[in-house]
Amino acid sequence: MDWREDPGPYKEEIFQKAVELGLPEPLARFLGRCSFLNSTDELDSFLEKNRQELHSPLKLNDMDRAVTRLVEALEREEEILVFGDFDVDGLCGAATLYWGLRKARKGVKPRVYLPHRFTEGHGLSKALVERFHSEGVRVIVTADCGMGSPGPLRRAGELGLDVIVTDHHPFEEDLSGAFAIVNPKLGTYPFPDLAGSGVAFKLVQALVGSIHGQESEQYISVTQNCIDYVAIGTIADVVPLRGENRILAHWGLSHMAQSKLPFLSQYWKNRLIRSDLGEVFKASHIGFQMAPMLNAASRLESPTPAFQFLTSVRREDVIRHGNYLESLNQERRKRLSRLMQSSRLEFHNISCMELVVVHTHSSELGLLGLVAARLSDELKKTVVAIGFSPDGLLRGSGRGSGTPPLQDVFKAVGEHLEGYGGHKEAAGLQMHPEKFRDFLDALENIEACWPQELEQEENIADCRLTPDDLGDEFLEALEALGPFGEGFQEPLFLMEGFSVIQPRRVGGEKQHLSFRLEGKKGTRLSGIAFGHGESEKEIISSRGLVGHLSFNFFREREIQFRLRSFVASS
Repeated sequence: MDWREDPGPYKEEIFQKAVELGLPEPLARFLGRCSFLNSTDELDSFLEKNRQELHSPLKLNDMDRAVTRLVEALEREEEILVFGDFDVDGLCGAATLYWGLRKARKGVKPRVYLPHRFTEGHGLSKALVERFHSEGVRVIVTADCGMGSPGPLRRAGELGLDVIVTDHHPFEEDLSGAFAIVNPKLGTYPFPDLAGSGVAFKLVQALVGSIHGQESEQYISVTQNCIDYVAIGTIADVVPLRGENRILAHWGLSHMAQSKLPFLSQYWKNRLIRSDLGEVFKASHIGFQMAPMLNAASRLESPTPAFQFLTSVRREDVIRHGNYLESLNQERRKRLSRLMQSSRLEFHNISCMELVVVHTHSSELGLLGLVAARLSDELKKTVVAIGFSPDGLLRGSGRGSGTPPLQDVFKAVGEHLEGYGGHKEAAGLQMHPEKFRDFLDALENIEACWPQELEQEENIADCRLTPDDLGDEFLEALEALGPFGEGFQEPLFLMEGFSVIQPRRVGGEKQHLSFRLEGKKGTRLSGIAFGHGESEKEIISSRGLVGHLSFNFFREREIQFRLRSFVASS
């Protein structure tokens, strides 16, 4: 396959300003092509990631009302319960609220409840609301959930149980039963794309600032520590890394190596980075190592061990919980591999849109989202993976590019579902087994039409590089552009003028290829090609390589190239 650098035009004024700021020309052209950068002022803001540009928490919908009620509850010593979702964003939001309430008033230790994925599902239920009320809870604060629970919120209102919802999901139903709804998608908040953990962080800032002042030890301590949770939750939830999300994620990543939270200082710092070589935490550490390990708890059993890992203060407890989560993560990998290879997978291609429904005939509900994501990558379509639930229902998780938008698709066939929710790229559903065929038929006859997005050609790279371009200064400039993630992916480089030397197949099944790249004037860097072990000869003889660049700290700091594709020799 031939590859070429993106031939599209770039904004000259942004390119010139980036060069003036000292960025290498390939990276300046890359920034000039970013659709969301339209002025040099926007470029300056994007590069600076200045905390002063964060919006006041008090601009969020119902924030004053939420803070007033929590202050009242703390003064009256009423029982407060933090109710979090079981995914990483929900766990981090719950941890933020937990420490925020403890810092707000000495001696307070709120209860925390995390629902079980398999038996309780997302969000509040009427039964839980009634149980909490009977146990003396007077205020519930949600983390990353609540917008999909109109019935339970009404029941809470009837019982006089005040629920403060902190969430970031869209909604269409009447949530008048909630005492307060803190959500950036409501009202006139300037940035609607905060993650759930970011919303929880804003509430904590407003609460502790209201009680102790923004110059107080309590405010500084809780802000500096909880920003680590916000970075993890924001990156793991795959919200756009622009605006406030970019600033919050950068702030947290920059702070993690100095964090006093034991799960970082006593566990992940020692296992994930080489601080002795100057390595710092990056978004990739969260996406590929932290998030899967935290999610493994709820995918296989209860999310509680993950929350305990995030909030324990004793070193021995953190290490014990961390090692347990890692064992769960290893087990999760084994189970996912078996499920992906199962002969029972039943594929239903929906002809009127780029959608595939896969009935797994499995009760591994915690793995359905991973199955959908992997198959979506392989098939280049949106995928909904269905499985059996202990309550007798079928449950499903969908993953895709947003075209078709899953939440809208599920809404269009909602008469056949018991419930659904989520985003356009990721959503879930429940239905009675006898409705499955009706569900498929309804998808085939759906009235709405979502044409497939015109994907960017796969043979277009962001930047063309030669050996003359590369060096530590180039990589330092590249990494300073981060964090990379949703809405701002790391650039894809077309490498020309390099020779592949010292190839070696690695991995348990020799499925990967390790190598070195050598250029003119002695330029050398390490390379890894995951899943390309069988393409060793083609890679060696290729006319160009396509992939990503970063520093690697395995033995010493060196530039590493991660291959994605190659230009075959003619």
